[in-house]
Amino acid sequence: MIVACALALIAKFVPICVVVANALADLARVIVVAVVELTLNLTPLPKASVEVAAGLSQKQAENLALKSEKIKNIVGKNKVAKIIFVPNKLINIVV
Repeated sequence: MIVACALALIAKFVPICVVVANALADLARVIVVAVVELTLNLTPLPKASVEVAAGLSQKQAENLALKSEKIKNIVGKNKVAKIIFVPNKLINIVV
């Protein structure tokens, strides 16, 4: 009798556990994609990298790159001629 009750409980909860496990796996995939490493290049060598939210806009990425201490020190008083942005990959700053 006890074994039959235990088997009935297991049969009732195993499908729920599978659904929860699948939902957690999907959530983990979403969380992993939510953060990307953005490489900051300066004419044309990589100088720094930062972790940012995936889908960051070009304007936000430019502001973040130009506020970086390493980039500030290298650019100095030079004028930025061009900024090339590849979403979720890199920013290339040309002086």
